[in-house]
Amino acid sequence: MTSRTSRRPAPRPTTARAARANFLASDRPDIAFAVKELCRGMSAPTARDPEALKRLARYLLGKPRVVFHYAWQRAPESLDVYTDSDWAGCVKTRKSTTGGALLRGRHVLKTWSGTQATIALSSAEAELIAAGKGAAEGLAVRSLVRDFGRNCALRVHVDSSAAISICRRTGAGKVRHLDTRLLWVQELVRDGTIEVIKVAGTVNPADLMTKHLPAEAISANLTRLDCFEREGRNTGHTPWRGVLKIPASSYIYLTLYSAIPLFNAGPSLSAPRTLVSYQGLGGALSKVPCVKGGIPTSLVIYREASLHRSSCIVPPRCTCRDNRAQVTSS
Repeated sequence: MTSRTSRRPAPRPTTARAARANFLASDRPDIAFAVKELCRGMSAPTARDPEALKRLARYLLGKPRVVFHYAWQRAPESLDVYTDSDWAGCVKTRKSTTGGALLRGRHVLKTWSGTQATIALSSAEAELIAAGKGAAEGLAVRSLVRDFGRNCALRVHVDSSAAISICRRTGAGKVRHLDTRLLWVQELVRDGTIEVIKVAGTVNPADLMTKHLPAEAISANLTRLDCFEREGRNTGHTPWRGVLKIPASSYIYLTLYSAIPLFNAGPSLSAPRTLVSYQGLGGALSKVPCVKGGIPTSLVIYREASLHRSSCIVPPRCTCRDNRAQVTSS
């Protein structure tokens, strides 16, 4: 007979946990640089890598959630790319780090952090490499935007005056050690494909993805990206406001969590009971009268609801339960 100890699952290796952190970093700009540095050593993990992973886990325990806020805005006329670099930030290899964020208006579309492949001989070269990376990412997103029938300008924000001057001139000039591939940004600027703009280093949100920063700087850069730190776990309760759009061929449960007592129905009903219906393709959930104990109710108001999808497809119907309104559509 095997003991309980032998039946316990083997501990997951550090590489697997680092892979999970790498997946999470795509939606967490505040840990992008830390995860990038952690994944660099996963080809041959050492004793220091688990300690770095524990440090990252402690940070995530203290900051479990980062919410991206996508407020309503008019259609922006340009895509904005913020780039930055940390020259020779790696102590072992003296390689630099590239960080960037791509926004459409105030909406964050993408962030990235990566180690530059070559060793930059100056901070201007490192910033130029970062600007080239940002221009490439921006051109890819702009091509996608054009597929949707919209056109927009592309602006690359750089906080290095030397890198901006290199982008705006023709040729290498006195910095002849620059690789030829780095000068393709000059052609984009001459053609008017992109516009290089100066941004102050103190307000550049891409600085978040290039180095370790204190807590105040992390919060400030997240705010510039319209990202906000939240405590606890997401309960899945979404405010019920206006009309809820759901696609056809869907099967959902609408759970009422906080219902205002029914009005115009004689005595108040203690248990929240309501009936909602689904209106056609691309329609909306709407309130309809329901009856409990022979008393017709004409006004139903509730504040929060949670939607949980299922794979079941059944003919259209709508039933009423004690604490749950079931909505289905074919």
